[in-house]
Amino acid sequence: MAGHHAHAEDLAGDPFKSEGERQIARLLERLDVPYRYEHPLAVLDRGKGRTWYPDFLLPEYGIILEYAGMGDSESYERTLRHKKEVYDDLGVSVIYVEPADFSGFWPRRLAERIKTVLAQRLETFRARTREGFGRPRSGRRRQASVAGRLIS
Repeated sequence: MAGHHAHAEDLAGDPFKSEGERQIARLLERLDVPYRYEHPLAVLDRGKGRTWYPDFLLPEYGIILEYAGMGDSESYERTLRHKKEVYDDLGVSVIYVEPADFSGFWPRRLAERIKTVLAQRLETFRARTREGFGRPRSGRRRQASVAGRLIS
């Protein structure tokens, strides 16, 4: 779904695997949040490069939304735990949405979860830049000048 985003109702054939995914897609469209559905993502899993297809990639935000509603089996739970570990190890921001999350005013709660991830990233950046612009340590100026040459 290159370009802005896929439209849940406009695609020939229904690409979504569940009603939960369909609802998430409709919400993203209503909020005008660009997404890619099942866009390939290269991951390092158990020492091997693999291609995974997360449910929703939000490219402007660097966040993945995974709908975790495909069953209650032990095998599915084990797979989900493994995916969470791999994503965590890679530093990928993932928000998991479960069927129980679709109660009440769930769109606002999901939007707040996205905002929280982005706010945490911003705070991490601010903390790093505060540290980085403090008193220079030996070697930092030199590294910066080398980087400056590489960029120009």
